[in-house]
Amino acid sequence: MKFDNLEKRVIAAKRDKKELNELIREYRPFIRKKATEVIPHEKYDSFSTVAMEAFAEAIKAFEEGRGSFLGFASMVIKRRVKDLVRKEYKPDEMPSENIEIQAEADDRSGLSIEVEIFTRELLEYGICIMELPGASPKHRSSKEKADRAAKVLAETEHLMEQLVSTKKMPVTRLSELAGVPFKLIEKKRKYIVARALISRNKYGYLGEYIDL
Repeated sequence: MKFDNLEKRVIAAKRDKKELNELIREYRPFIRKKATEVIPHEKYDSFSTVAMEAFAEAIKAFEEGRGSFLGFASMVIKRRVKDLVRKEYKPDEMPSENIEIQAEADDRSGLSIEVEIFTRELLEYGICIMELPGASPKHRSSKEKADRAAKVLAETEHLMEQLVSTKKMPVTRLSELAGVPFKLIEKKRKYIVARALISRNKYGYLGEYIDL
């Protein structure tokens, strides 16, 4: 099957195991290159499995319209490799100082990319990212309820499909399913949509850095 671009092929691979395996096979040099940006080349064999699994994870997590797939995959591969280094190796067994320096640079770059993508995505819903701090619930009780509504929205397939297709939040149904007052959901719409999108679209860096 022919595809106009890599991103469309990735979307197809999410549903087609054969296409998924073919992508992993074709992009092995890319996977190796990204992994060895944070570990010595001679150590790659010990990390090849987790690096390829990370590439497959990136394919499954990627959403159309999120920008460059290879940029996203690069972040996922490096993060998983660094996680394994920290978990499995003693400090004197790997050049940890270089890894930490590279990790900090990758984190800054990854966060910057995700903020740019998230900013564009929010605009589709009529939300400016600069509005979010003011849109966040100020009282603990309200925040807990809004967070619950966001979680239900992100985890309920038909509600998310409706949100994405219409760019409008299904307030009545969400209120019923989450057990959260209709008025609170309406009032905190921007906050709830933003949190649901971060959770649903697996913004790895934003999930760690942003506190709506």
